[in-house]
Amino acid sequence: MRYFCSIKFLTPFTLFIITSCMTIEFNRYTRECTEENNINSCYELAKIKYRTGEAQEAKALFNTACKNGIKKACTSMGAIQVALGNKDKASTILSTECLNNDFIACYGLAEIEYEAGNITEALALYNKACSGGYVDACWSAKHKMAIPKAEYHE
Repeated sequence: MRYFCSIKFLTPFTLFIITSCMTIEFNRYTRECTEENNINSCYELAKIKYRTGEAQEAKALFNTACKNGIKKACTSMGAIQVALGNKDKASTILSTECLNNDFIACYGLAEIEYEAGNITEALALYNKACSGGYVDACWSAKHKMAIPKAEYHE
């Protein structure tokens, strides 16, 4: 059924198909995560729950996936902690993942450092993420660092 999920043009019919695909995937990931203990499905289910505004449920699923070796889930846990306002927890999680060369985590940590006014640390983290191929970090290193934080508006 996944071949329907890559429709490029939106019409009422394609919106119906996309919604149906999302429901099918949600149901499959839920079943595989809860009944079969498939950690990859727990991670995919967490992403869906996060996108639909269920941050607390997503947090629990990301945590399970992270503890079972899905490194992307650990970085996602850091992002959820930021969204929930827990920047200290987010920093701890993202720092660990950045040390393991997860460049998205380095970027997330750079954003936290930038917002806290730690410009030197933020620049070092943006550069590490950029060197690892994370393009958003390259942009931030070039543009955010050229403008004093007090003058920067997104």
